[in-house]
Amino acid sequence: MFKARQQPKAAVEYSSSEEDVVEHIGDEAQMDPKQLEEHMLTMYKPMSISDMKRPQCVYVHMEIVGSPHELEMNPSLAKWQIHHAHHDQFKDNLAIHDRHLAKGDELIGSANRIIPIGLRVYNHQNTYPFSVGLRIPGIMDKYLSKAEKYAWVVGSNQAPPSEPMDIFDPTHIVNKYQYENAMVCSSADLDRDLVHMNKERSKIAVGSFPHARLVEHINNRSFTREEMAAMDVRQILNPGQNQEVEVPRSVGDKLEGEIRPFVEDASKGMIDATNWVSTFHRADGQKSWNSHRQLVGSIVTGKAVNATKVNADLLHVVGTCVVSAAIFFVTPEK
Repeated sequence: MFKARQQPKAAVEYSSSEEDVVEHIGDEAQMDPKQLEEHMLTMYKPMSISDMKRPQCVYVHMEIVGSPHELEMNPSLAKWQIHHAHHDQFKDNLAIHDRHLAKGDELIGSANRIIPIGLRVYNHQNTYPFSVGLRIPGIMDKYLSKAEKYAWVVGSNQAPPSEPMDIFDPTHIVNKYQYENAMVCSSADLDRDLVHMNKERSKIAVGSFPHARLVEHINNRSFTREEMAAMDVRQILNPGQNQEVEVPRSVGDKLEGEIRPFVEDASKGMIDATNWVSTFHRADGQKSWNSHRQLVGSIVTGKAVNATKVNADLLHVVGTCVVSAAIFFVTPEK
């Protein structure tokens, strides 16, 4: 069953008539080679947070508590997961009044399909006698520490940053084209929104990503005369209350061939925020939380037995590591 969907942010404006389409030439077609090159570089370069029209973000307080010995014996203590009660925080809140009570249609987005694009660290603390590294889903591990890499590292008793620190290095690059189309189409969406009825015809859901691309191609005169003649262009451009439009199978095949690789590539960068798990690790080159080596505050004397005992005591002291940050992300608008 086809269902009209919210129009993607970057869908081109509909032309008012078929004559307008014939007269219209896409912006790209009017550009000289230099302008076209600059346009393509702008559209397909990796984006920064400042490029986003309305980046979404959630503020998180990622924390672990326990002694090094406890962390080694129970690895789950070194993980931080978003509580199920907070999953709606990954949706766009459209409510005007009582926004803290928003639900249903007032919350737009998919918490299980987000793409992290950056991290802004506001504060951190580490009381353990060694450095601690943090790995975060969707964020590149570019912070080098000994033999390992992490998204963020906090030294033992290291002072918090004097100002917020931005990490813009997602594991999946989002370019302007992808962002402006808001990643609104998954492979499942495509299967639902673009259906090949038979060998001759395909149908497309109005307001879907394939529909937006169909309109864009019509305005840019990308189809053959035969394909244009076989479509009800007026209805496609001004669908009114119609929930679907029909196109020749050749047009449907072209749209699917163009969109499916795009959405499959996009899906690689999507993560499920409902199962978001950040992990903390000892980051001083020691693989074990309860290794006696390189402890801050440890002692080294000629009496090895006493030194070993004091160092072992440090591993049974309850510590904490906290990283407070804002996670920036994009998510489908549905």
